[in-house]
Amino acid sequence: MKKGFVSEIGWTSFLLIALIVMAFIGLIAVLLFSASDTIGGPSSDTVEFLAANDRPYMTANVLAYSMANDRQFLENSIEILKTGSQKKANALGLTSYFRGVFNTHGYGNKKFMSVAVADKDENQLYYTDNVPKRCGNDFSGVCIDKHRWGTLPFVKIPYLYYVGCSEGRKKIDDISYTENKCESLEEICCVEDSNKLGECGNGKGVCDWSGGCSAGRVEILSSSNDCMGPRGRGTCCVPTVASALTAAGITSRAEIPILYSDKTGVVQVTMT
Repeated sequence: MKKGFVSEIGWTSFLLIALIVMAFIGLIAVLLFSASDTIGGPSSDTVEFLAANDRPYMTANVLAYSMANDRQFLENSIEILKTGSQKKANALGLTSYFRGVFNTHGYGNKKFMSVAVADKDENQLYYTDNVPKRCGNDFSGVCIDKHRWGTLPFVKIPYLYYVGCSEGRKKIDDISYTENKCESLEEICCVEDSNKLGECGNGKGVCDWSGGCSAGRVEILSSSNDCMGPRGRGTCCVPTVASALTAAGITSRAEIPILYSDKTGVVQVTMT
């Protein structure tokens, strides 16, 4: 009898000690996590965003409550919807903020991601994406080298010739802000010509004759009869903007409804 009683006390003591040790370890873990956050470790936004990669709805939710320009992006979005533009909403720093987010979280050069605010008629009041060398007042253009190297036939002498914007694009000249211009004097700001879009890829692409898809475009599947011309066959490409990529079935999109008074709109996050 005594032996069983002692054994029972022993197990109770062992369980009690184990619980105390586990609670102590948990307390240390909480303190370490809090300390790392205080001294510049990973913030809650970072943890959430890494978990949200490749999940547009989760990513849209994380971005909506992230701090941009001393306000949550959701507040910026409502202000943009209210005033009708990024400038009037005093949110000119949004593009720089999102560029940093794209680069930090792996969207700098390998995957496509865009963030937009649109009204109920799907007019985009704000748009930005991770395509390098964006330009133009609304960042709808892309910077392209205006010269290209070629080789003279027979003599094989290299020479530099002017090409301007690649086929299916037109030059943008009236750029108001310095930060929206191309950094190099050898580059020009070009925007897609909407009249050319639909030449190939079941009406979704544009033919590119630069030996592949030039900057700001990606190749899509097309029929063997597409992009045939006197110089041979060109490449069927789609512009790297959310609307064109979504139409081509390359991306997925999530939307968060926003409301101000009688105005309604959405925050759009588009990802590959």
